[in-house]
Amino acid sequence: MKNQKKLTRHFISLSLIVCMGLFIITTIVGLYYVYSIKKENAFHVTKVVEGMLKSHQYREAIYSLSNAKLGSFEAIGYYDFEGNRVFVLPPSLGPDYFKEDRGVLSKLTTTNIAVDIFFDEHQKQRAGTITYTYAHASAIKAILVFCFIGIMFLLPVLYKYKTLIKKSFERDLLEEKNKGIKETVSQVWHDLNQPMQLLYALADNRNEIVQDEREKIKSACDDMRSILDDLKEKRDQTGHDKMTTVCLAATIKETVEKENLKLSQKNQHVSFKIQGDAFSAFSNINESMLKRLLGNIIDNASRASRDGGEMAVFLIQRGDRNLIQVQDFGCGIKPEHLALIGKRGISFREGGNGLGLSFAMERVDEWAGKITISSELGNGTIVSISLPRVKTPSWFHEKLNLKNVREFILTDDRPVIHTLVKESLEKNVPAIKKYFHHSSEEFENWFQENREKLIGPIFVFDYDLGENTKNGIDLIQEFDLESKSVLLTNYYDDLLVQTKALNANVRIFPKGLIEYLGKEKFSQC
Repeated sequence: MKNQKKLTRHFISLSLIVCMGLFIITTIVGLYYVYSIKKENAFHVTKVVEGMLKSHQYREAIYSLSNAKLGSFEAIGYYDFEGNRVFVLPPSLGPDYFKEDRGVLSKLTTTNIAVDIFFDEHQKQRAGTITYTYAHASAIKAILVFCFIGIMFLLPVLYKYKTLIKKSFERDLLEEKNKGIKETVSQVWHDLNQPMQLLYALADNRNEIVQDEREKIKSACDDMRSILDDLKEKRDQTGHDKMTTVCLAATIKETVEKENLKLSQKNQHVSFKIQGDAFSAFSNINESMLKRLLGNIIDNASRASRDGGEMAVFLIQRGDRNLIQVQDFGCGIKPEHLALIGKRGISFREGGNGLGLSFAMERVDEWAGKITISSELGNGTIVSISLPRVKTPSWFHEKLNLKNVREFILTDDRPVIHTLVKESLEKNVPAIKKYFHHSSEEFENWFQENREKLIGPIFVFDYDLGENTKNGIDLIQEFDLESKSVLLTNYYDDLLVQTKALNANVRIFPKGLIEYLGKEKFSQC
């Protein structure tokens, strides 16, 4: 109801403005239209009078002017070439009517039209001037006609505009509602994703958890990961046609972790290996769709492998292409079947429908990419996804090399992140000093006391620090730590966070790649 009233007030205000503008325009047009007609009449009358004066028909000339005055004009005055009055009609007007100052009101309500009279054929010998005066009131009828025409034209336009305004209000309301939903979903995704990483670590800890409990944890992780994928897709509003610049390492790692939970029930495992500089590989694709088709390819590899089999996913950069390879060491594909693989409806696997791989090929083709398959019967298969490489975004922190760093200072409100970071640092750079803080206040107090003691620090902040009013970027800017800081966040793919980081001259490291902290060479994860 409130928005409806607002819409009505807006439309009424707009209509009044449009009508006022229409009135001004039609008034100007009407006055000009009447002036044109009056000027043409004055010219014709003057030519008639001019001919009569040349033939010395003075009485007839005055008679013609009298008729013109009665028909179209309020007053007519004839002055000779020296400016002397010859006559003024009607005679009731003063002899100097056309020369005296009649005031501002008279000038606004009347218009004078002066036409010269010539006695020679070449119009070089001016005999005098006839001045015609008419009142603007005579233009009211024309103004009303133009105004009526304008209103009839504008009515459907105003109605259409009202419809557009209504739709705009409805769209704004929907966007406002969706914004609230998106923020809620984003927070839920963030809160769930943190403990998920600890659950992964616990599930892989084979020494402290019995097999039965480990399977239960992995099953729960599988369910939660599916929920997280759905939430992230809703958060990003990623549809089938939306393409974004995607960090392939983070996306593939997340997919591999999810698939490993499923494969653990078959005692299978898929590893993820990054080669060379591919850690900073980015492509313009649909991230959600890549996860789905990559998961489907890994599932196919699993079916072709025996229980306990190993598989591997490789991320490689070759020139201007990013290459994702899924390799299994299963039964392989017969040469005569290989050329038919990927065609819709053709499958050589029991229970297969031939749709998964053909769908994947169609999607990758839309991204200007290509899927190729090589296989050796009895030795396994390699499925390669080639994607166009795009420039590494300036917000991305490549590798996060800690070779020359003496102190690692982390501020994150989630204890699970502290645990995972500690494990990664102890594995990759055990000599580094580690300092962990849970809130902005805790970091501020520590930094004030220890800032002079630091030798070679790197400051790592989460973007979202929970209940704190300050985020990681705020802390970096407050203490002028831009050149020594990194933003470690799950929101690395959020455009708003990327923009804030760029404006603050801070780079981002995806939180899902924590285990690569300090690694100089990439290996199986």
